[in-house]
Amino acid sequence: MKKIAAMILCLALVFTVTACGNKDDDVSVIYEYEYQNGNNSEGGDAQGSNNQSGGGVQNNQSGASGSTANGGTTSGGKVTVTNNCYSSGTKIAKDKITLKVLARDYTGGLTNYNNCALTKYIESNMNIKLQFTTCSQSEVSTKLTLAYSSGTNPYDLYIGMAPAGSVHTPYIKQGKLKQLDSLINTYGTNIKKLFAEFPEAQYLCTAEDGKIYMLPMVDDRDNYCDLIYINKKWLAAVGKSLPTTTDALKDVLEAFKKKYPSKTPFITTSNAGEDVGPSLFGPFGISTYHNWMYIDQSKDEIKYTCISDDYRKGLRYYNSLYGAGLLQFTSSKEGEKKLTDSDSVGAVLTDDPTKSFSADNFNSNWTMVPVLNTSSGGTWANVKYENTWAEWFLVTNSCKYPECAVRLADWFYSEEGTLSALYGPKGTYWDYDGSKNVKLNTSKVPKGKSVTEYIYSLTPSYCLPRYLGSSYYSLKRTYTSTTAAVKMENTVGDLKTKLIKPNAKQKYYFPHLAYTAADNKQTEDVGNYNKYAYDMRKQFITGTKSIDSDWDSYVSTMKGTYKIDTVVKVSNTAYKRYKAWLATKK
Repeated sequence: MKKIAAMILCLALVFTVTACGNKDDDVSVIYEYEYQNGNNSEGGDAQGSNNQSGGGVQNNQSGASGSTANGGTTSGGKVTVTNNCYSSGTKIAKDKITLKVLARDYTGGLTNYNNCALTKYIESNMNIKLQFTTCSQSEVSTKLTLAYSSGTNPYDLYIGMAPAGSVHTPYIKQGKLKQLDSLINTYGTNIKKLFAEFPEAQYLCTAEDGKIYMLPMVDDRDNYCDLIYINKKWLAAVGKSLPTTTDALKDVLEAFKKKYPSKTPFITTSNAGEDVGPSLFGPFGISTYHNWMYIDQSKDEIKYTCISDDYRKGLRYYNSLYGAGLLQFTSSKEGEKKLTDSDSVGAVLTDDPTKSFSADNFNSNWTMVPVLNTSSGGTWANVKYENTWAEWFLVTNSCKYPECAVRLADWFYSEEGTLSALYGPKGTYWDYDGSKNVKLNTSKVPKGKSVTEYIYSLTPSYCLPRYLGSSYYSLKRTYTSTTAAVKMENTVGDLKTKLIKPNAKQKYYFPHLAYTAADNKQTEDVGNYNKYAYDMRKQFITGTKSIDSDWDSYVSTMKGTYKIDTVVKVSNTAYKRYKAWLATKK
């Protein structure tokens, strides 16, 4: 049965090194997004809007006296053992245990999960052997359903298995996941700290019965959609400055075309969500992200971008660029990189410059287009989004040592645990210097390997639970060597701070929302409306369909076949429930 599900999911981390100590432009990771619509669809539990399985019922977690930084408790300072689990200390299991893990592979096969440095570290220091089975994104729902349906679940833990929010709901009711509240209260010092600092995560992890069955991944930083990068050499050659309006951008692209008639003024990939992405509709008054839902800033209510008048205005603008030969589509980031390396393009829309540019080329020839306005005064609302995922760590009813499992999860939410999840064990790619600053050992990257490849040899990284909060982003970072990649990431961070952040502010940000079974029932047959919107967007921009004569039919299909009004209504119900719950926590 079809459910509302997340349209976006972070697929992979590209590890780089960036500017220090600023959570707005730091943080040593850049996300590449995949889209469950259009050409990037891999199947799975996908419809149109953000979904988590929790019901958002308030469930306060009280602190435990005598708790330790490692997540255990003591009794008058004495370490105790419960079900083979030490109450505190680095060693978690008294006698060595094996936890069988089903995990989604975000590394593209680069990590040997069962034999990497972090897995060995956990076994050696915590007495827990993690035995991984991995699957791809397209297999997530199938693998989970098979595991749940088996007589005895073959796995103790599910880690990083997303998107799968609605998959868990019926099995929670059947008692096939461990309820974690009491374990969090006893062993979850860092988990409780996370929930106190970021109650949005607790909301998403709370099921309809008011209990917690899953633990999150949280990255609480300023995140921005796709950005436009522009060729500085070309700008100088045509005597133009950085454009700040849509009219000025078109003027620059026309100058590029005149100067370099055999080259391409402006490119973007043809993949859904990246084609002419949500950020490009900001100048026309829409503050949206990759799920194409947005919050009307004047009314604080959810609306759907792709049937709005402002969206239609944006389509007209990009149709005019395409019709004049100023905008073209490429099939992949690899295609973009070939064009930028050969100096064959003047501007690029991308969410990940490390995929679209060689570092040396970027450093020499490229810069960022600032926030754009339309001549009528609209502002590029390149929105911040909430990067919180609930279903990141779950303990099944087959797990004989749930205490050890929760203590392990709690370690991942500590500073050292989060750094270890991201970079591998302390002493490999990262370490502390004498002042407790984080030193990134870039000089340890083997010759011929990228930083990404090296780190993925140390840790599976993205699938692991972690909390990148204010304390993480306040860490100062130093580097053992400066590379072109370091310079590029520092530059990108500085440009975001200077050109994007001051003019990309909103009063209301679109959060991840929790949908109840009743919510899902109302939208179970809506179909993939974002896939339809993507198909039509490309046709409107390329002129295959008319923005004038075909628009009414398009909107009618959205409202009829895809029941978009029902989806928006249900989303607003979930949004109000979210705000009411959050008001009790802040």
